[in-house]
Amino acid sequence: MERSRRKFIQTGAIGLAFLAACPSSLLASNDCNIKHPLMPQDKSLQGTCDNCGMMRPMWGRTWHTFVLGKDSKQTCSIHCLAEMVRNSGLQPSGIMVANYLDPHTSLVAEDAYYVVGSSARGTMSIKSKIALPTEAAAQDFVRKCGGEVGRFDDAYGAAVAALVAENKMIQKKRVAKGKIVEPTDADLCPVCGMHVARYPDNKCQIRTKDGEVIHFCATHCLFEYLQNGAKYRDTPLHPQLIWVVDYATGLWIPAKKANYVIGSTMKGPMGKEAFPFAARDAAGSFAQKYSGKVVVFSEVSAKTMLM
Repeated sequence: MERSRRKFIQTGAIGLAFLAACPSSLLASNDCNIKHPLMPQDKSLQGTCDNCGMMRPMWGRTWHTFVLGKDSKQTCSIHCLAEMVRNSGLQPSGIMVANYLDPHTSLVAEDAYYVVGSSARGTMSIKSKIALPTEAAAQDFVRKCGGEVGRFDDAYGAAVAALVAENKMIQKKRVAKGKIVEPTDADLCPVCGMHVARYPDNKCQIRTKDGEVIHFCATHCLFEYLQNGAKYRDTPLHPQLIWVVDYATGLWIPAKKANYVIGSTMKGPMGKEAFPFAARDAAGSFAQKYSGKVVVFSEVSAKTMLM
């Protein structure tokens, strides 16, 4: 990733190396109808995306593995890799990527050739970003499927630049599938009784394992409810999904993966609040400006928010 961004390599002549790298039958049709996601699932591919939870048996063609900090990580896509780097503030090392046409084979990402924007499907992306083992293979893929050939830095830069737009697309799909439910003015916060929809920058929600959706006006009430649920409900609370709103972008993000600023001079609907951010550097800038402290989900409580 330290290497300077390269200019995309223009489409060129077909190389014989491509024929050795991947069977021509996979690209026999000009419609690039390559089976992705893999259906039926390829159970010999094992793993779960550490960012979004998607499974390697389906999304193995765009799989990335790497080290982040001291931990080995894997993601379904270069989108999720870029998102994890942004959210953590750490730089990855040892990045490996699946050969798109042979997902059982891993390539050193810095040595791979990425095709960006072809008609073949990517993962979590508006424009697909797929890896192939040689320049000749990538050039032939472009001839059949379109797109441009570059290296890892080019594909990663494109993924970073597209994060917000792609996350808007992903959020729209999650809302359509009911994984996220936008509050209406009839939804009242169970802790304070305020109308949740009137606080779009601070709203939060819990989706329980039995499908119940509970809306909150702010993180102050969300964490109070999580820690003292017996005060507000007659049955045990079993959260399946917890969502908060990224204070920088206004997009829904998983609460357990957010960075929170506590103890700041900024006030929310209930006064003191833990302000959520997807990006670690955005949280740091906010904390510096408003005299707060950046913490992770496990460090937030109704008590720490009042510090």
